[in-house]
Amino acid sequence: VSCDVPAEPCERNPNQALCKYRNQIDVYEIQANLAVGPIFARHVSQRMYRGEWYYLQIDADVTFVKRWDVDIVDQFERANNDMAIITTYLLDVTDEHYNAETGLAAHQSRYLVCDAGFSGIGQMRRLRHEKADQPERNSHTEDSPQLQPFWAGGFSFSRGHFVLTTPYDPHLAMIEREDEEISVAIRAFTNGYDNYAPMHNVCFNGQASAAADALMQQLQEEDSEENAVVAKQEVYSFKEHADKYRGKYAASIMRLLALVDMGADGEEWDRTEEEKYGTGKVRLTTKMFSCFGIHVESKITERKLCDFVSSGMMHSTFLDHLRTDEMGIDYNEFFFHYHELLRVHEGW
Repeated sequence: VSCDVPAEPCERNPNQALCKYRNQIDVYEIQANLAVGPIFARHVSQRMYRGEWYYLQIDADVTFVKRWDVDIVDQFERANNDMAIITTYLLDVTDEHYNAETGLAAHQSRYLVCDAGFSGIGQMRRLRHEKADQPERNSHTEDSPQLQPFWAGGFSFSRGHFVLTTPYDPHLAMIEREDEEISVAIRAFTNGYDNYAPMHNVCFNGQASAAADALMQQLQEEDSEENAVVAKQEVYSFKEHADKYRGKYAASIMRLLALVDMGADGEEWDRTEEEKYGTGKVRLTTKMFSCFGIHVESKITERKLCDFVSSGMMHSTFLDHLRTDEMGIDYNEFFFHYHELLRVHEGW
């Protein structure tokens, strides 16, 4: 069944959202056996962009609070930054987080996306951030979203021009979400965008998503052949096609890292449309690495960055340099180098 088919025929129940707003909904269907990961899927969805003022990217199976659209637009406007991206990992739709009777969030806490580290070995060692490592906190800023260093693919709200300046690269097959997120974060930074955590959540992971996350966590903790069979039966993804697209993953990782100045090390990599899908010209990647304690050559990160972020210190320090035309933070106006020893940051 296509996702644009309502539960009941529109003739019988015309008040269903899929009936009332049918002329505002576009659907593109693709065969499951052609799935090659989230980056290509999101690239296809971005090709349906037609100049809308705002752009929202979310994962499937999401439960929204009442008046979520008015809420998130209000949060965006409070940032006073046309280059803002409000982004976070979603909490699960449980009684602890979501009040089903009122249709509202049960509390104000949300994830900050601030804890990243290098993982893997050799040329495959790269920067990533896991949802489980991110702190869940109430906002330290009362009247606006809060600045944070990184970006999450499961919820991202921005002006529509983000689609045009930082488009998804269709040449990155079999890439996982964690690599997608770092790639977008770096490219967005160099194009002048600033990531913010929302003041509070306007949506939550649906029950199916929460169950899948819990199952995958269990399987990772109890690694066995039996669990691998369960995973194959219960949690389907593009990874099932690895044999069909053998060699694509390694080639895609090489390209992804090279495009954001974090790898390749003299190796050959696919340079197709590198100007379009590479970094921007507003800021340098080295500025981001310096500000957020990322050491590319040694492949380590300064720790305790989340303390700097969650306390509101990043927000107050960096926001002083928001451009007067509200077109992003002017990183050329100040120098900052993050150290995990909180009292010895270099800056002016």
